[in-house]
Amino acid sequence: MEATARPLARIQTHQAIVFLQAIGRFSSDAESGAGGARKTGVSTTRRCQRELQPAVGSLLTAGRPSLLLVDDDANFRRALAIALRLDGLDVCEASTAEEARGNLASRRFTAVLVDLLLQDGEAHALLERLCVEQPTRLAIACSAHPEALDAAGERIPGVARLRKPFPPSELHRLLESRAAAC
Repeated sequence: MEATARPLARIQTHQAIVFLQAIGRFSSDAESGAGGARKTGVSTTRRCQRELQPAVGSLLTAGRPSLLLVDDDANFRRALAIALRLDGLDVCEASTAEEARGNLASRRFTAVLVDLLLQDGEAHALLERLCVEQPTRLAIACSAHPEALDAAGERIPGVARLRKPFPPSELHRLLESRAAAC
């Protein structure tokens, strides 16, 4: 887990505990009569992480658009992911097409944003597969090279295109237009 994701995971875990306690689905050790306050907080957090972590993500991201961001430029990917998370999107990151395929197999995303110039050279194949196998999912090609975007548009029908650098509002516009069309 990335260093920036750890504090976020703790915050999400704490928010999930508070939410689950509010609806009566989770009781802390203090409520059941175990241990002191400090020890209880640690054991409650660990128990929540162990037992409820799969539910935490879905509780906190329910109703929010989700995006798989595939780019081998770590600085660009992380900066964009942070900006999009601050805007309320649920963002998952991948640095290769193979990693993206693993994420796609285990989770459903509203949209997938793929840099056309991935070092593994599989960006076009990934986008083509998405457009054919899951046409309801928004597939977005991005690149700093307009020629690459034009070629992707011709080669892959149905793919949306964004030219780098782009403001997050452009991506939101694409997501909103897709949501309105569905």
